[in-house]
Amino acid sequence: MSSRRRKSKLLKRLMKNKVAVVCILATILSCSMTMYMGAYIIDKEYVGIDGANGKSAYEIAVENGFSGTVEDWLESLKGTAEGNEFSVQELPLKVTVGQNADYETINEALEYLSAYYPMYKQGGVEFTVEIQGGTIINEQIMVDKIDLSYITITTNAPDNTVKVDVSGWGGVTHDTRGNRPFFSAENGGRLPAIGCLFSCIAPKEGWNDNNYAVGYFCNRGSTGVIMGSVGANGVLKNVGLEGFYDNVIANNNSEIVLREAICRNAARYGVLSRHISRVSARSADLTNCGDIAAYADRASMMDVRHADMSGSGRAIVAYHASTVTANEANANNMRGSWTIDSRQGSIINCQGIKINGANSIFHIDEGGTIIATGYVAENIEHSIFSSTPNETSKEGIIYN
Repeated sequence: MSSRRRKSKLLKRLMKNKVAVVCILATILSCSMTMYMGAYIIDKEYVGIDGANGKSAYEIAVENGFSGTVEDWLESLKGTAEGNEFSVQELPLKVTVGQNADYETINEALEYLSAYYPMYKQGGVEFTVEIQGGTIINEQIMVDKIDLSYITITTNAPDNTVKVDVSGWGGVTHDTRGNRPFFSAENGGRLPAIGCLFSCIAPKEGWNDNNYAVGYFCNRGSTGVIMGSVGANGVLKNVGLEGFYDNVIANNNSEIVLREAICRNAARYGVLSRHISRVSARSADLTNCGDIAAYADRASMMDVRHADMSGSGRAIVAYHASTVTANEANANNMRGSWTIDSRQGSIINCQGIKINGANSIFHIDEGGTIIATGYVAENIEHSIFSSTPNETSKEGIIYN
């Protein structure tokens, strides 16, 4: 049977069963697409294997039993409320989550929207999951190998904040590797973008090895974006994650962008970039993190320029040949033994960093490097430098 006959036969079966969507139909016909009613539909002829022009999608539909004009056929693609026709949706496309909303859970909303994959449109397209104000989320979103980055999760709550209850969650228990994640992407997956603030409700019994949770986790070549921004008053908008055991982790050659986002009040790590991963948290709010605000490990990179890490245990830690750029960051009222720590061939560039209130500041070991020129330090209880500045030793070097 020829390739064209097989495609026509499959099309006939799909039309009979009335379950195909536009993206499937486009694949079957190998034809280009155009815009109709704000969404994309088949328009052009496809080219046969021999290079000759084939029949149009409309002509094939007529051969397989459709009766009506081209306009009638286009109208038939729009579908019905029951979803039993080819489904074409107007853009922008938004669904709601919560009580008396379109869906009860984020997972259900994402499952629906993922059936509609956007084609190119100048200026972009909008696919949105809007969480209704007052809704408390108690679910985990797991993405594996697929792309949901064209979907943004928002809320209509006045403070743009959604509470998250982590009780009863499952997941791995290995340290720093995505413990019980709220959002998780694996194996090249792309997470939905975050356009609101997810605020974790800490367990009543406190965090321990059996209940700790990660807010936003990308692993094995995965990516994610938290869409932070600055409001008209110069204050960061409520977009990001707060209060998780670890707020954000990029692991195993993954990448997360949270520029000008909120990533505060973590019980342990604000942001962690691990195993050749990259995190961009420029101008982010990384305040009041229990152990480390910004942590890069195992040949990873991190950008925390102009970020605020005040009130945390340690501001910046870089281990195992990692690199952190932290020019003009802020780190006030720090609680750890050392505020900035570079080890094992890592480099921390924190020129112009401002520190007011700390035990000790710059620490190097095992060939670490810190560039601290132009730093401003006040109210330091103990040492500013662990080694004499501008002198190379086995511990490394601190430039001042």
